[in-house]
Amino acid sequence: MSTFVEKTSRYTGGTTGKELIVRNGVLTLSGEGAVVADCPASIFGLTKLAEVSTAVKSDNSQIAVFAVSADGGALLALNVEAGTDADRANPADLTGDFVLTVTGY
Repeated sequence: MSTFVEKTSRYTGGTTGKELIVRNGVLTLSGEGAVVADCPASIFGLTKLAEVSTAVKSDNSQIAVFAVSADGGALLALNVEAGTDADRANPADLTGDFVLTVTGY
């Protein structure tokens, strides 16, 4: 199962009690990311995700693209280095430690 270790956290926007939470840290994946059950919002300490940054593998060897699922309940991974032109946009499993920032509530 994927894990997230938070480096920094802050609140942004809204009035008290309605802010979004921005968390930066390291997401560890072991052949995960292609299905919504792999990276649920709960591993970030959130109920719903609103956005995610582009991620960088902790050794700087890969840039990975993540997207928030349609219902905001999870992240999906995209490996632009894998696949063919026909399936490159499909969610993909990744392995490694990825530094990223998520925003949600």
